[in-house]
Amino acid sequence: SDYQYSASIVLDDVYINGEKTANVRVYVKGSGEINAGDILSFEGNVQNSKVSNLGQFNSYDYRDGVRYSTEVSYKDIVIADGYLKFDEMVRLAVKEELYSNMSETNAGTAYAVLFGDKNGLDDQVKLAFTDSGIVHILAVSGLHVGFLIALFYGFMNKCRVNRYVNFAITTAVIIFYAYLCSFAPSVCRAGIMGIVYMLSKLLQRKYDSLNSLGISGFIICLISPLTALDIGFQMSVFCVAMIAIINKPLAILFSRVMPYKIASLLALSISAQLGVLPMTISMGSLNLLSPLANLIIVPVFSIIYPILFILSFASTFIPIGDLLVVVDWMFTAISKVAIFFSYSPLIVTLPKFNFSMKSFY
Repeated sequence: SDYQYSASIVLDDVYINGEKTANVRVYVKGSGEINAGDILSFEGNVQNSKVSNLGQFNSYDYRDGVRYSTEVSYKDIVIADGYLKFDEMVRLAVKEELYSNMSETNAGTAYAVLFGDKNGLDDQVKLAFTDSGIVHILAVSGLHVGFLIALFYGFMNKCRVNRYVNFAITTAVIIFYAYLCSFAPSVCRAGIMGIVYMLSKLLQRKYDSLNSLGISGFIICLISPLTALDIGFQMSVFCVAMIAIINKPLAILFSRVMPYKIASLLALSISAQLGVLPMTISMGSLNLLSPLANLIIVPVFSIIYPILFILSFASTFIPIGDLLVVVDWMFTAISKVAIFFSYSPLIVTLPKFNFSMKSFY
């Protein structure tokens, strides 16, 4: 994470006094260029990183496997060229295409949408997305995985590829994408549910979204138990659960007074908002117009994301990056709508409280 006069860096291949140890988060004071893959050498005192403290949960350190932290001045660091891991190389190639063909603000938004990395997100855009209630589109989750399934599984199904081969290839694609997203809780939840969905088709069994959600939550917490305290994981699980429970009844109810397609979109938006309501209230404010904002933005975003995904990855191999200007225009429109709803007169300020343990960064 880069700031104006400082940076926060995670070192994931660390030696202290010649002995290999766990990941270390380094707070660098002062400005200077440090890139992913660089080898940093410095002297300093490290301290234990507390994952939880007084009812709060440090989701960043837990996700990154950080065990220690330290502070150091930029001028006291010796920087040497290192190497990029494969996932870093892929993300960097995509990032270069985005920033070369889009405005800096929209490129940061697009990168966050693709990989869930919000470090390059413009502060005003992030605040507008949060206040308008659409910040969830920046988390890699069901929409992203659903597109991958439609693109690969659906395409190979049309081409009459052997169903077992189809399942294996699409599963590998989902796991690879989760790897590129650093196995964030939301993408792991969506990925497991997507794999269970394909498995139900493969075995010709009925798919049940609540059972699938339970399986995904069980597997994630079995591997990484404290993920249950991560607010991003909580929002993802509660959102999907509420959609599974009340989306269809709401859609039937609304269809009595409006066309079914509009009713289903409105029901989906309200269900999702009700699902994340406890976490939203715990943050101290609630925008009563957020269902309307989602009703407008989510359908548009569902069109933008496939175009963004295909162009951003394909442009690293073939020269079609110029077409990203279309995505740039669409993200500008979304940001303007988000800013409009962020000034809603119907934002209710509420007393903050902790829903389980509050995540801090």
